[in-house]
Amino acid sequence: MPDSFWGYSEKEIRKHLAYHLQEAEYDASLVLLGAIEAAFRLDFDYCYTKKLKDKRSIAVRNLAKDAIARGVVHSYKIPITELCELLEHSSSIQKHEITLLKVYFNYRHWLAHGRYWQLKLGRSKPTFMEIYEIAKTLKNLLNS
Repeated sequence: MPDSFWGYSEKEIRKHLAYHLQEAEYDASLVLLGAIEAAFRLDFDYCYTKKLKDKRSIAVRNLAKDAIARGVVHSYKIPITELCELLEHSSSIQKHEITLLKVYFNYRHWLAHGRYWQLKLGRSKPTFMEIYEIAKTLKNLLNS
């Protein structure tokens, strides 16, 4: 037993370890959701600059025109929810997956900004594995 646990009961040690496991899951979820958002934004930039003729690229250019009309000059300032909706209307991803993504990005916001308010997702907090599963789906979709 490490010296840092000397004098602790088994219950206290288990509580301490459970807390740190939860924190590790929060950290991993935050990093994975950040990577998903980065992939969305990189895909947006790619579709915008390459000017391809596929459905998603056309939708990206239309969204970019709307954003510029609103005064948004950089793609990183386009809300992630708008990128999710773009993907919903211009790809084969299912509506329930987009809904989950929006929930997960609200969760990411909560994780990134201190977790000091009561999180309202309309469901339980997503686990890392749930986020990972949708990340795999998106990876296949964005690479197509």
